Amino acid sequence: MRDWGWVAGLGALAWVAGGAMTARAQTTALNGVGDGLPQAEIAQEFQAYSAANPSVVFNYQLSSTATTIFLSDTSLQFGTDETPLTSAQALGYTRTATNGPLIQIPMFGFGVAVPYNNPSLGRRQQLTDAQLCGIMSGTITNWSQISNTSGAITVVYRADQDPTSFLLSQHFNAVCNAGNSGFGIYPVPITTQFSAMFAGGVVPKNFVAENGAANAATEILATTYAMGYLTPDYTSVAPHSPHTTALKVAGLVNGVNGTAYAPTATAISVGLANPGLGSTNTSPPATESAAKNVLSWVPTIPVTNKGYPIVGYGDWLLVTCNNNTTVDQQLENFLVDHYKISTYVDIRKNSNLVNIPQAFYSALHAVFLTNQRKYNLNIGNPKVCPHG
Repeated sequence: MRDWGWVAGLGALAWVAGGAMTARAQTTALNGVGDGLPQAEIAQEFQAYSAANPSVVFNYQLSSTATTIFLSDTSLQFGTDETPLTSAQALGYTRTATNGPLIQIPMFGFGVAVPYNNPSLGRRQQLTDAQLCGIMSGTITNWSQISNTSGAITVVYRADQDPTSFLLSQHFNAVCNAGNSGFGIYPVPITTQFSAMFAGGVVPKNFVAENGAANAATEILATTYAMGYLTPDYTSVAPHSPHTTALKVAGLVNGVNGTAYAPTATAISVGLANPGLGSTNTSPPATESAAKNVLSWVPTIPVTNKGYPIVGYGDWLLVTCNNNTTVDQQLENFLVDHYKISTYVDIRKNSNLVNIPQAFYSALHAVFLTNQRKYNLNIGNPKVCPHG
């Protein structure tokens, strides 16, 4: 496995799990790479699984190019990502001869919160789509344009490529236009790079760039009248998250039913269950040919019909053949626990990362974790994998 450096905290996890097994003849290593969003939460899940299964060690590395690495590195059994694969990425998978077909399945659901720092507000600020489009494109620049307070708005955005920028741009692609925003490109491009939504990649002068969610949260907290976008776990709406801060979050008005929602776990789950116009893959694949399409398993949701309006999915990247039956079985067992065991579900729920809909779990379990549908797409299938 490439030496990308240990993720903070996960090096200790692997050492503790392995250190407890020095007298054992053999351990099972599950090697993965991810781009960072569920770092703390997935570390806790790994710890829970290793505590119950002491022979299993997780080696999980962070990289800004995690997806690209996973698609070519045959030493990796799993990857995590928070944006769905593109067609070009799927075509760039080079591991078929060694590891069989590529698998992509939804991992959890999440939302994009809009935190702000306005000490003059005595209640939660509500924002319509038009107001959010205006603020995030620079045509609304003062709190007096959206509230009964006054102060110049500083917009804090992510300079690095980021899944929250992706979900934000996906929503803006559906709801922003020349009449309510100043992006200068319409439809607004769907992108992981916030600045790419603007003509020429030039953001307004009242915008401040930060790398990483923690830095963005710190900047908003330090800047009076600032506003930005983060996953809810960096705000006050997720008080039990390992990243929680004092940041207040806006209630976003759903453009379909007119109700304002904070990005709570419940509101995010409702949004995921009610995908709106332009959504794709809203039901799990129902046929063998559809199930074989790696792009058909992760929904995209630009708007919701009710519930929180800016939502999407993180996903697992897996391979069919790990060429080791023990690795296959442990990975399958871990994934079942990830989806179904309350300990694991609660770890994510504390950060407002929510379970995927039951229909998707039932389908992926029947296709990839078992072979109930007889498609021979499951991990370690003996008709596909040489060790079977």
